[in-house]
Amino acid sequence: MRFFNRPLNFDALFAGGDVFAFQALQALAKKGINVPQEVAVIGIDNTALNMHIMPPLTSVEIQPALEIKSCLKAIISLIDCSKKTVKKQIRVSVVKRESA
Repeated sequence: MRFFNRPLNFDALFAGGDVFAFQALQALAKKGINVPQEVAVIGIDNTALNMHIMPPLTSVEIQPALEIKSCLKAIISLIDCSKKTVKKQIRVSVVKRESA
C-alpha cells in the first residue's frame, strides 16, 4: 500500500470492507505503526475471522437479510410508481474489538 509510504497525518482508518482493513493492519505493522495506539482501524462486514487476527478487528455489522427485504419493498414501490423517491435507513451496529 503506497499510501503508507508518506508520513501519517491521520489517527483512524475506516476501510470499505474487512479484507481491506486486514490489508491495512498488515501494512501498518510493516511500518512499525501501532494499532490502535497510533492509528485505529475499523472494517465493515464483521467477518468471523475478525476476532482471530491481531489486533482483533473492530467492524461495522449489517444484518443483510433484514435490509434486503426492506430494500426490495422500496424497489417494488418505485416500479409500481406508487412513489417517486424512497429514503432508506440501514440499521448497523459496531462490534468493538481491540483495533479501535
